[in-house]
Amino acid sequence: MLGGNGDAVAETGVPDSAYEAARAAFDERELADLTLATGLMNAYNRIGISFRTTPQAAVGK
Repeated sequence: MLGGNGDAVAETGVPDSAYEAARAAFDERELADLTLATGLMNAYNRIGISFRTTPQAAVGK
């Protein structure tokens, strides 16, 4: 829905068209769950980047 513009969203907010598309696809609870899941994944990614970890899938286990 946002087309990979996460950094732009942090500076300008979510475009109304993207928000309306999300509201059409998800109810309030689903939007809240999706927001929390996205925020958690963002936090995990930032922690991984700061510790310079390589995902196990990329290492080949």
